[in-house]
Parts: sequence; C-alpha cells; structure tokens
Amino acid sequence: MKLRVLAWLLALAPLAHGDAADQAVSPYAGQEGRDVKALSTEEVNAYLSGAGLGMAKAAESGRALVEKERLLDYLFASKTITPALLTGTLDEIGSLQARVRGAHLEAHLAQVAILSPEQNARYTQLRGYSAAHAHAGHDKLPALNP
Repeated sequence: MKLRVLAWLLALAPLAHGDAADQAVSPYAGQEGRDVKALSTEEVNAYLSGAGLGMAKAAESGRALVEKERLLDYLFASKTITPALLTGTLDEIGSLQARVRGAHLEAHLAQVAILSPEQNARYTQLRGYSAAHAHAGHDKLPALNP
C-alpha cells in the first residue's frame, strides 16, 4: 500500500511545478461541489431511486452505496481517514456496486426467461439496438490469465 501511495506521489510531482496556465484542467475540477464527490448528481439520483433497474433490491443497495460514498467523503474532509478505514470503506463500496450491478443483470436474465422471443426482439429494438448488433462483441471471450 505504501508503495502505491509513493508511486502516485511521484507520478503527480511534475504537476506541482510550473504555471497554472500551462497545466491542463484536472478531470476532477468541479467535483468538490458535488454532494458525493465520486458520483454525479444523476448517478446519485439513479442509485437512490433504482432508476433503470426497476427493483427495490437495487434501490436499497443504491441507497447504501450513496451513503458509503458520503462516508468516504466525510472521512477525507474531516481528515479522519486511515489506511484501514480507506481499505474497508472501498471494499464495502465495491461490494455494494457489485450488488447493484447484479440486481440489474438479474433483471435482464429474468426478462429473457419471461418474455417470448418476439417480445425480447421488440425490447431490443425499443432500446435502440438492431438485432444484429444487440450484443456485438459479447460473443468473443476475453483472454483469461489463470
């Protein structure tokens, strides 16, 4: 962990010098005003409502995810973060993200099983996908390194 932090600090060191006008705008600019730094307002609203997922399970996990992100923001803002708290909180956030995504993908699996082939084709069309390109690239397995 210490090596990772040191590597980041060394990578960022060149940015500490030079004129501000010569430096590119940070991709993080503007995030300081967000309710949850790591999530856009749209993402927060979607997680809290379960939007696009249509499931109470996803909304519940989404609310928990937003609260964990808020906690992480607070820990940094209050300067009470520790390496152990950081690791634990990030593990919890990762687990919650996986639960939200899992609920979303489970809904897709259930939909395919419930709808007829014609209904699934219509759904695909309504989503803006052509039947030939609905799952482009999904038929190729990535190289797995055991």
